[in-house]
Amino acid sequence: MGEYDRLKIKWTKTIANLLGIIAGVALIVGTTFMVINIFIRPFGLAMRYIYDLAGLSAAFAASLAIPYCALLQDHTVMDLVLGKMPSGMRKVSESISGLISIGIIFMMIYAGGKYAYTKTLVFEKTLSGNLPTWIFRWVWVFGLVLLALAIIIETVDFIRLAMGKEVATIFDEQDDSIVLLGGEEQNND
Repeated sequence: MGEYDRLKIKWTKTIANLLGIIAGVALIVGTTFMVINIFIRPFGLAMRYIYDLAGLSAAFAASLAIPYCALLQDHTVMDLVLGKMPSGMRKVSESISGLISIGIIFMMIYAGGKYAYTKTLVFEKTLSGNLPTWIFRWVWVFGLVLLALAIIIETVDFIRLAMGKEVATIFDEQDDSIVLLGGEEQNND
């Protein structure tokens, strides 16, 4: 396994774990506020702006959970479809779809960044709670940038595979081994 693959796997694991933790905490916070609000309402103690907070925390979590899944290569629907193709055809198809996806993500980053910038200029806020939403627009753009990086890494791997090179991919959680595509499985101990 080459140095590129070692660094790729190390940073992919680190960034994915960090994104998973932050997204999980955001979901827990939003859910906790919502549940507390449900239980205290009968006593006339409803929390103000709770729906705004829950919505913003869900948006924050989704912005980070999408690149988290991409970094861990958790896209099972495509795997089911492409898994039926012959190996060579699959590598070429994955490379082409990756390049198309990168173009689409870059357009989304541009449009999202432009939109976030305009909302930042007016300090966009929620209607009911007057909470800032413009910050979460930038979190979404950041999530798209991370998604683009994950797709670029995966596309580079498929191009390398299509060229007949050995590629190490993301870890296997159960035995912490590295799966070498086009080769054998290596233990990471």
